[in-house]
Amino acid sequence: MRIVTDSAADFEPEELVRLGVESVSLGVSFGETFYRENETLTKAQFYTQLQEHREFPQTSQPSPQEFRRVFGQAQEMGEETLGVFLSSGLSGTFQGAELAKSDLEYQGCCLVDSLTASAGQRILVEHAAALRECGKSAVEIAAALEQLKGRVVLYACLDTLKYLQKGGRISTAAAVIGAVAGVKPILTVTREGKPEIVSKALGMRRAVAYLRKQLREKRPDGSFPVYLMYTHVRENALLLQRAVEEEGILVPDGALLDVGAVIGSHIGPNACGLVYVRE
Repeated sequence: MRIVTDSAADFEPEELVRLGVESVSLGVSFGETFYRENETLTKAQFYTQLQEHREFPQTSQPSPQEFRRVFGQAQEMGEETLGVFLSSGLSGTFQGAELAKSDLEYQGCCLVDSLTASAGQRILVEHAAALRECGKSAVEIAAALEQLKGRVVLYACLDTLKYLQKGGRISTAAAVIGAVAGVKPILTVTREGKPEIVSKALGMRRAVAYLRKQLREKRPDGSFPVYLMYTHVRENALLLQRAVEEEGILVPDGALLDVGAVIGSHIGPNACGLVYVRE
């Protein structure tokens, strides 16, 4: 069985190889220059351009043709396919995959709308790979992920809301919250897979304290990893790591994830986040 995801899950190429997972890249454009995330544009290159380029980057979903290519190969080989994609509340990626499946009349293809992003999406993909190793079918894995995704918790402390506002993910009125000096917006992803501001804090330390409080109230399921996300700069993620470990939850350095270009385009640099599966 083939497992397919997209680049918003923030896997490194070697991790995809180790898991036996295929990834379809989303696109990022600065002006007239187009890049394929994690293929022709590294994370470091992206954040350099994000801070230096005058134009706001535009993101794009994979084309239905790209999905037809990937799904068609599996179909021709008689394989099942399990796809786990970026939230439909953030991108049209999932809808593009559905269109390709329909065009191919590919009955052996099961698709899951993760309703999350980055490390949240990653947790679902990793669980899918583990279930495949246990001999589960695509239908069985899809059903398990549909149950699991409702327990995925994602919080992000942003340095500013201007990137979400410029990308059309929140209103200008909501972005005013982030314009107040020193105020750090705290974002989550709703059950519909859309970004929502749930709180604001004066400074990153208080924002991290809010995340620690959420962790205490919604305890993680020890069967799944706890991930900490950051955009380009690790300093805030290290602050969060210390706070999480003071709650008795060890987070190895390998569980600190540098968020890629597509999600980074909308949340901007200097953000940090906490992702886990609640009990």
